[in-house]
Formats: sequence, C-alpha cells, structure tokens
Amino acid sequence: MKNLNLLLIASLFVPTLARAELKLHSSGKDKNFLYDYDSKALSTHVYFVFRNGSMGDPKGKEGLTRLSLNALLRGTEKKTHIEFVSAVEQMGAAIEVDPGVSRSILSLNTLSENLVPAVDLLAEAVLHPGLRAEDIGELKEEELARLNQEMSSNRSVMKRTFRQALYAGTSMAFPAEGTIDGIKAAGVEDIKAMLAKSVSNGNVLIAVSSSKPEAELKSILEKAFVGLPEGPRVATPPLPFHPIKGRTLFVVDRKGSSTTELAIGHLGIKADDPDREALETGMFVFGSDFTSRVPNVLRKEHGWTYGAYASYQLLDLPRKNGGAFLLYSFPRAEFTEKLVPKAVELLEDYSKKGVSDKELNYAKNSLENSYAFKFADSESRVMGQLYQALDDAPRPSVPEYRKIIQSLTKTQILKAIQRVHDPKNMIFVLVGDPEQTKNIAKLVPGIVKTVTVEDPMKAF
Repeated sequence: MKNLNLLLIASLFVPTLARAELKLHSSGKDKNFLYDYDSKALSTHVYFVFRNGSMGDPKGKEGLTRLSLNALLRGTEKKTHIEFVSAVEQMGAAIEVDPGVSRSILSLNTLSENLVPAVDLLAEAVLHPGLRAEDIGELKEEELARLNQEMSSNRSVMKRTFRQALYAGTSMAFPAEGTIDGIKAAGVEDIKAMLAKSVSNGNVLIAVSSSKPEAELKSILEKAFVGLPEGPRVATPPLPFHPIKGRTLFVVDRKGSSTTELAIGHLGIKADDPDREALETGMFVFGSDFTSRVPNVLRKEHGWTYGAYASYQLLDLPRKNGGAFLLYSFPRAEFTEKLVPKAVELLEDYSKKGVSDKELNYAKNSLENSYAFKFADSESRVMGQLYQALDDAPRPSVPEYRKIIQSLTKTQILKAIQRVHDPKNMIFVLVGDPEQTKNIAKLVPGIVKTVTVEDPMKAF
C-alpha cells in the first residue's frame, strides 16, 4: 500500500505530454478557417484543404500527391475500404478528392443533421488511414488504367504536351495525375512519407458552407481533428520558368485523326496580377466568350472548327505561382493548314491593336452583369474565399468590380496586353494526322524549331 501511494504521488510530478490540437482561426496571421452562411442549405459542405499539391512530387514519382490523397479514402485502421465507403453512403454523405498542382482538397458533402458522424469519418480517414498494401495496389491499378485511357484522347495528349513544353524543367511540367512510370514507382512507404509531410495543422485550411453557426462548426471540427500532428506549411519548390525564345512547334502524330487538337500559347498571369481585370476584359473580347473574335472568325465565319477559345484558364486558373495563356481549337483535319495561320494572325492583331470602342463597351456591360454570379450561391462564395486565401486572388465586391471595369480604357488594356503577350515567342502544339500537320512549320512564319513528341508521359 505504501509503494502504491508513493507511485501515485510521483505521478503528479510527471510532465503531461502536449496533445496535438487543431485550432481554427477566422482572422489574423493564423487564419485557417473560411465560412459562408447559407440559411436555406439542408447540407453542409466541408473542404479540407492541404496547402501542397503535385508540385511537391519527387522526380520519377509524379502523381504521388494525388495517389496519397486517394489512399486516405481506401479504408482506415479500423475499417476496410468497403466498410468505410458503406459508412459514408449510409449517412447520405459523399467524400471526394480534388488534387491540384499547388493544393489538394478532400471535400465532404453531408446532410447537416449527420454532420458530426460525417466529420468524424473524414477525420478518421485523415488521421488514421489504413494504407494497406493490397488497397494501395488496387488504387495504383485504377490510376494506371485512367492514365492509359487518357492517352487515347487527343485533347488530353495536347494539354499534357503543352504543359511539358511550357513548364519544362519545373515541378509543374506534369499535371497532378502524374505519369505512368511515376505511379508505378510510388510505393506504400512513399505514400506514408507524403502524408506525414502533408497532414499537419500548419499545412491545413478548412472552408465550410452551412446553415449551422460558425462557432458550432469550429467546435465540431476541432473536436474531430484532435490529434492532428503539429507541423509547418509545406514549402513551395522554386519555379525557374525559362522565357520562350522564338516559335517552337511540338507535334504528336495520330494517324487517321479526323480533327487536329491545336494549342498556341505562352506563360500567362498570376492570380494577383495588377492588370488582371484589364487583361480579362481584353480576353473577353478576344477569345473567352462565344461572342469573341476567335470563335467568330474561326468557327462562325469560316466554319473550320466546332470550337475555338482563348483564355488564361484553359489549363488551370491563374495561380499564385503562375498560369498559362492558350488559344485552343480543334479544326477538322482538312482545315488545319488554313486555321493555324489565321489563329496566329488574330493573335498578332490583338497584341498590336488591342480592342475597339464597340468591343470594350460590350465587354464591360457583359462582365459587370455576369460578375454577380460569383456570389450567387454559397459554394461559389466559399470557392472564391479559397481562391483568395490560397493564391492571393483578388475578390472585389460587386460594386468594387463594376467601378474597376467602368474605369478601364483601351490604352490601359493595350498596355497590359503588350506586357503579357508576345506573339513572336510562343509554343505551338498540334496533335493529329501527320499528313495534315507536316506543312505547318512552313506556313507559320518564325517557327525556329519543330519537335516530334513520341511519348507525352515522359519528359522531353
């Protein structure tokens, strides 16, 4: 009895280990919680965001971040894959994966009445994943099948080729989906190491859309994620973008293709570009709307293609670390030689002259009226907050935006266009029948190099 009392007394002086906790802050330098109130919502949408994406994939294991994120939903320490999926479905919830280049998201959508058990399931997946070798093996087979299927799509091949050509030598050269070789090379230990780095309180941001009060949501989430490891935000690797010199043509031969996938472009703008509204207004005139010059000339006037667009968002939204500009079309194969030079002519004219008074007035009215839809529903508002938090994207109110748009002048827009766009230095990607693409280098002035791409899954 005496010894037991001594042990009890001694235990009072043993220091208590600090328990890892998730503390949610709605403001200040530690802000990691975004909230939008929706009084009519019957469901709650939770975005559990990791601030790192495929830019952090190790060389030779491209696709590891996406693979790791999907692995979280393959069962937990206490539940098999089937048991976990069944538990989610039984409460009328859905958990989805949205991997990205610079961020990764697990999204939970659940009836608000089931929010607590649904969040507990999400926390179980994040904090206590099963990561069984057999489940990872099945996941890898699914990812490989998807990538092989992707290679059968000329459009997917075009995007992958353009990304490599544009971001060569950087961690953005491959999309979040990775490569066939990268998925094959990634193992269970690689996934564990990636998750150990990613799953930490300093690397997490949570956004919620719900009819429940903000304080109640914070309490539910903080309780569920007790035990979230301490750790810093994952650092973004450097991006040594190299300037494009001259016009380089990349060709992927697809014999017998009835259409040609075409992309012309260069580096675009960052999310916080000071001229963003001016550039997007100009792009509305040039190619991002169905009334724009590019679709009007290439599709409506000449009938060479079913679709033609130009935008800063065709690969991804402009992000904090960079973006891309693409002029994209998919002409019928026999019109390839006519469409490509005309597309270049349109871009050169736009870069030289900008927009007309009539075009600018129409663009201003259209953009002013459509901007309000970015605030029309709770999901749009939450995504706007996320974009602002992750990428420093501007988020002016409707009155602020209208004031900015109304103040734009042709001179201001032209100056912004000429700062960003240089039609003498561009990348061209053509995916199609070699009989229809073989003369493009002769038909487009200034092409200094032609590269035939054998396998877009491999670095070139």
